[in-house]
Amino acid sequence: MRRSLKRTLYGLSIFGLSTIFLFDNTQAFQVRQDKTPLDDRIVVDPVATMNGDTIPLDSPSVAAVRRAGWDRLNMNATSGWRVYLDRKSGAPMLVDGAGLSWAAAKGPSPTLEGMESSLRKFLRDNRDILLADDAELRLDRDGSLALADHASQVVFDHVVSGIPVLGDKYVFLFGQGNLVSFGASRWTDVRTSPIPSLSASEAFELLQTHMGLDRSAQLKVMNQGELFFIPRDVVTAAGPAYGSALVYRIVVQVEGFMGTWVSLIDANDGTVRGFYDDDKYAQVKGGVLPSSTDGICPSGCEQPNYPMPWANITIGASSSFAGPNGAFTCSPGGSTATTTLNGQYVKINDTCGAISQSVTCDADLDLGLSAGHDCSVPAGSSAGNTKSSRTGFFTLNRIKERGRAWLPANAWLQAQLTENVNIQQTCNANWSGGQLNMFRSGGGCNGTGEIAAVIAHEIGHGLDENDGGGFDNPSEAYADVTGFLYDRSSCIGRGFLQSGVCGGYGNACLTCTGCQQQVFATFVYQVDMGMIEAETVSGEIGYRFEKFI
Repeated sequence: MRRSLKRTLYGLSIFGLSTIFLFDNTQAFQVRQDKTPLDDRIVVDPVATMNGDTIPLDSPSVAAVRRAGWDRLNMNATSGWRVYLDRKSGAPMLVDGAGLSWAAAKGPSPTLEGMESSLRKFLRDNRDILLADDAELRLDRDGSLALADHASQVVFDHVVSGIPVLGDKYVFLFGQGNLVSFGASRWTDVRTSPIPSLSASEAFELLQTHMGLDRSAQLKVMNQGELFFIPRDVVTAAGPAYGSALVYRIVVQVEGFMGTWVSLIDANDGTVRGFYDDDKYAQVKGGVLPSSTDGICPSGCEQPNYPMPWANITIGASSSFAGPNGAFTCSPGGSTATTTLNGQYVKINDTCGAISQSVTCDADLDLGLSAGHDCSVPAGSSAGNTKSSRTGFFTLNRIKERGRAWLPANAWLQAQLTENVNIQQTCNANWSGGQLNMFRSGGGCNGTGEIAAVIAHEIGHGLDENDGGGFDNPSEAYADVTGFLYDRSSCIGRGFLQSGVCGGYGNACLTCTGCQQQVFATFVYQVDMGMIEAETVSGEIGYRFEKFI
């Protein structure tokens, strides 16, 4: 970008380039961007979507005999206890209060075995209100652990005839030697036979039919078919309740498709009870200046949670790229995911320092917001995690994405592009040596790496050079059209100047604080809005363009 940028040929160039850059800026935000043929065959996970219906113990709909059972525990002896039941089963979903003294949880080093034994006795003694049979409880050793000093939890899975009930758990929380909270996520009354009518191989054949894939499709079978009980919503004479079904849980991956696909095939009648992608997706995102850095919100203020499209992701020894809206698979849980904004299509080089941001899976990798400008970064961030880095990475990826949609054979749009930001110069930016160079604030100008239209202008030079015909004459017009079409504003680079308006080369800009103003769009807008008369527009446009024709 030169400070003596020409303003000619806008009216002549706009239609030629609009097909490349005018594309709806609102991309659909989603968990997984790459749609597969399997998405049309999803059957929602019945376990994850089945909710309990909680009612307080003192509700009139709770039978007197059940309330009497809870009175037997004398929960009010220490005051402040709350009891909420699942209306469908009567099992407690949440019981919490000041605490019941628990001998097995006291002492310097309580054992898991001692805690398990005491809880089994507690559940047996109160079978009428807790509804759990001792024979159906299996200690979840992985889920039972110390949470902090003097705090721990013990978890039991629900297992009937040796077959787990998906989603059913009892959780007990202890603190300072007291039982302070417990409850069941759900407790299903399983009356279905544990003996299947179909074999696992028959269930797998039914799954393949449901998937609708060609037999030549390459499947990686992660689980060939394990029996589980799942809850089902049923209605009895007493009202809504939990029924059950026996299913085979089969897990596959398909070569060329994203996702780890879980199916729940009824082991008796072959119904597909569930079919869904079980991968846990996270998003790499961060604060971005949508248009300007002038503080005129919302477009001139940093906005949170913008995706970092196609950002590089490293988890252990594995490297990959996020999707177009920043989604990536963050697994296994507890591992560390890192990005350096060295993406598939855009690489950021920040002279303030290196960029390296991490998160523990499976959570979003949020690069955050910066309080200031130039080398200001979020608290605790790496030195290169600046507004310019995040804004440039987002803006350039979106522009290149639109370019690829219209010019799919253009190799330059497919290749990685480097943007150098926060260079220690002011009041300019340029395209040089196949890279973008964006300057810091100072000398009466704001940092150009924080202004979307300036970024779009400079990549416009890059596209001009690499669109097959070499640089046009004037290339500045090509770049300017790119800038105002991306930002949809006649003021190209709003907020470039820290005060005043652009000079207009002897014909001053109207209200534009940017690099220059595209007068044709401004006056057409004013006519459309009835702000000025058409004759005025005709004369003014003729005057402003006559100087360059």
